[in-house]
Amino acid sequence: MNKRLKVPVHVEVHLHPHCSASHDEVEALVKSFLSEIQVFSNAQIPVPPTLLTFISYMQVCDLPNDQSVSFWQADIVLHSVHLSEQGPDCDYLEGDEDIPAAEQWELPNVYLKGLWDSIIVDHAIKQKLINYCCSSISFADAGIDANIISWNKMILLHGPPGTGKTSLCKALAQKVFIRNNHRFQSGLLFEINAHSLF
Repeated sequence: MNKRLKVPVHVEVHLHPHCSASHDEVEALVKSFLSEIQVFSNAQIPVPPTLLTFISYMQVCDLPNDQSVSFWQADIVLHSVHLSEQGPDCDYLEGDEDIPAAEQWELPNVYLKGLWDSIIVDHAIKQKLINYCCSSISFADAGIDANIISWNKMILLHGPPGTGKTSLCKALAQKVFIRNNHRFQSGLLFEINAHSLF
């Protein structure tokens, strides 16, 4: 079948913290296991006993509208990562130890696991955000001249307090890092308290 007609099926694999096998070894084992699955849908995949020594979690994610994809249509894209178990490092406002001026998260982080799936917005919006961020990274890697192709290097989310803007940003940072883990060895998310800027 023509590769262009295949549907990308993203599978996130969380490696055990002390997994000593290489990413290539683990991915070969996971792909062999996934080749036995007949239909893919957005769901956690039970880890088979043969892989339990290497991975702790496996999930098919980001298929549109909970679409199912048969194995012959699927173009499996694996993202295997070690999740950091470290909470955020906080810098506090001078003289106030209760209000953090900034938090720094190591990505991908176990504390942000599942946050993306818990945010209920239209799938198309989520997909556009991921695609925009990944395209920006690709443009930067390729050294695209901003005079030839113009793109904003920033996303601005707006809305009333409590609508999930901060959660969406954290989840997006985690998701984009996982999608680009082959490019980067580590990632950091800086969350700056706007009040501290004054």
